[in-house]
Amino acid sequence: MKTPEESKRNDLRDLFQSILRDNVISLSPVSVSAKEVFDNKESEVSFAFNERISGKSKKVNLRAVKGKGLVDCLFRGCKNKYSESYPSLQSVELVDFKVMPIFSMKKPGSRAETDIVLCVKVGDRGVSEFVSRSDSIIRSAFATTLKAFQFYMNCEASFDRIKIVLDDAAKRNRGDIQQRCLSDLSKITEMI
Repeated sequence: MKTPEESKRNDLRDLFQSILRDNVISLSPVSVSAKEVFDNKESEVSFAFNERISGKSKKVNLRAVKGKGLVDCLFRGCKNKYSESYPSLQSVELVDFKVMPIFSMKKPGSRAETDIVLCVKVGDRGVSEFVSRSDSIIRSAFATTLKAFQFYMNCEASFDRIKIVLDDAAKRNRGDIQQRCLSDLSKITEMI
């Protein structure tokens, strides 16, 4: 069952597609390696993912990101990588994550699939949850983190594009376009 928040995000993904077209941002996992140091309770994670922005694809490698656990390292690495280009990410905070094994899937032994729920907060908007399912906790955590950053980066890119169209519509006295832009902006600002 989808939550109202998931439905809104799906509607926004459709909006991203209509506004950004070929410039929709996509982040897809490639590899992740984690190292735990038990003496100082610190984790170190290196990870790689494919990034597609403005029709250009490249592999991004983040090395030796330090934090308090795998998810914290993944989140910190992505936030540090993208916050300068997408300033709204500075207000995105990791507040929790949940590991939810799905034992009813009838897979033998430890092959049960797992949902990782990443809980993030944006300013005073409350907590948003992003979910990914896999038979690997690490894979799910990585995919979920990328999913969250991809969503908020597309929000900001769409917002910026709509503002350009809105300003142009105002100069041309196109109230119909202005109204549509304002409606689209309100949908985005509801989530960020």
